Amino acid sequence: MKRGDAHPLRTARCQHNLTIEGLAEKAKVGASTVWRAEHNYPINAESRRRLCAYFNMTPQALGLLQHIGSYATVEQPPLTECVFTGASSSDDGEELPVTQPLEDIGQISTQPDQPESEFAANSLDALLDAHWTLDAVLDSLRIALQGIQSLPVRLQQTLLLGMLSRMDTLVLPDGRRISATERHQVKEALGASIAQCWQFFHTASPTQVFLVGQGLLHLLEQTRVFLYPADYQSFYAAITNLIGSASFFQGFYDVALQTHKRAFRAAQEGADLWNETQSLNWQAIAANSSNRPAEAVQYIEAALHLLEGQEEQDYQRLRAHLCADWAYNASILGEQTVARARLDDSVRLLDNLGPNEEFDLARWHQLVGDCMLLNRQYTPAISHLERSLARLPQQWVSRRILTLLPLARAYAYQQERDMSIETAEQAASAIQSIGSVMLTQRFIEYLHMLVEVFPRDKIVHRFVAGSLHQIAQKN
Repeated sequence: MKRGDAHPLRTARCQHNLTIEGLAEKAKVGASTVWRAEHNYPINAESRRRLCAYFNMTPQALGLLQHIGSYATVEQPPLTECVFTGASSSDDGEELPVTQPLEDIGQISTQPDQPESEFAANSLDALLDAHWTLDAVLDSLRIALQGIQSLPVRLQQTLLLGMLSRMDTLVLPDGRRISATERHQVKEALGASIAQCWQFFHTASPTQVFLVGQGLLHLLEQTRVFLYPADYQSFYAAITNLIGSASFFQGFYDVALQTHKRAFRAAQEGADLWNETQSLNWQAIAANSSNRPAEAVQYIEAALHLLEGQEEQDYQRLRAHLCADWAYNASILGEQTVARARLDDSVRLLDNLGPNEEFDLARWHQLVGDCMLLNRQYTPAISHLERSLARLPQQWVSRRILTLLPLARAYAYQQERDMSIETAEQAASAIQSIGSVMLTQRFIEYLHMLVEVFPRDKIVHRFVAGSLHQIAQKN
C-alpha cells in the first residue's frame, strides 16, 4: 500500500456506511483500535480476528498486516534485503539467503499526525493488548499516589473521596477552611509523588510512564484547592514534561514538542525556572529527533540563557547536559569546533558531580561517542561508548539502549561484525522489555546500516531477518 492511498480497512468501513465508532460497536473492538489499524498501527490478534470476521475478509485484504515489515520513515533509505525467501550464491560460491524488498512488506511511520487524545487512548489500548492485568495497572498508579501516604489521615480521606467522585476538581464543603499547614503538607506530598514518578521514568516503559502521568494530573486537579496558583502551575509543568517524555519515547515527536511547550508556558506562569529550562531541553530533544538540529540549538541556547547566574548543583548538571546536547547537534550540522568547545564546557561542569539518571559522566561519554561516530572516528567512539556502558546501572534501561545502539554501529563500521551483532542483541532484548517505538525505530535504522556495511554476509542477513521477525511478532 502506498502512502496517500486509502487504507483497505477504511475503504471497507466506508463501503458499509460506518463511522469508526459504528464499526467498533459492530465488530466489538475499541474505536481507538479501528483508528490505529486505519493509520497502519499494529493491533493485537484478537482485534484482527474480530474485524476479519465482521467483513468476512482476510487480514491481508483489510491491510491489517501492513505494519509487520518495518517502522521505517519516509526519509530512511530502503533496506533491500531482510526476509528469507530462498537461497542464492555469493561471489565466492557460498550460499546466501534470497530476500525480498522490505518496502514490499509495508511501512509504518513513527511520527504520525496523531492528536494527543488518540495517543492517550492508544496507550491504554497498548496495556490491554499486552495483556496487562488490573493489578499491573494499579501497581503503576500506586507510584503516582505514594506521596499522599505521608498526609494526615483526614487529608487522605478528603482526597480519596474527591478522586472517587465524578468531580474533576475537589470542592470543599461550605465553611471548610484550609490551613497553612495543610497547604504545606499537600505541596510536599505532591512534590514527592512527582519526584518518584520521574525516578520511575528511567526504568519503566513509555506506556507505563504515560499512565502514571495521567494519574498525577488527576491527583493534581484534586489537590488544586490546597495549592497556591504558582505551585499548581509548577506541578502542572513537571507532570506535563513527564507526559511529553512518554510521547517522545513512543515516537510522537510533534506531540511531545507541543506538550513540552505547554509545560514551558505553565512553568513561566509559576515562575519555575527549573521546569522552564527542562521543558526547553525536551523541546530540543524532540526537534533533534525530527531532524531539525538548528532548531534544537535555538532551544538549548534559550535554556542556557535562563540558567545564567545559577550555581546550584542541579542547575550545574542541567547546564552540562545542555552543552553536551548542543555539541551533538553541532556535530550533525558539521560545526566541529563548536562541538568540541561545548563538550569541554560540559565536562568541566560535571567536575565533582556523581552519577545521576538525568546526566552524568557516563552520559557525557555516550554523547562524545555519538559525536565521534558522526565524524567517522570509530575507534575513539567505541572507547567512549564502552566507558559509558561500564558506568551505567542495569536498571537505567533507556540509557543503556541509547548507548548500545551507537556502539553496535561503531563496531560495524570497524568491520567487527560479531561484536556489532552481539551488542545489538543486548539492545534488542532491552527494547523488547520496555516497548518504546522510538527505540525500536533506532534499532531498525541500525539494521539498515548493518546490511549496507555487510551486503553479502549470510550471518548478517540471518540476524536482520530474525530481528525483523521478532519485531513483527511483538507487534
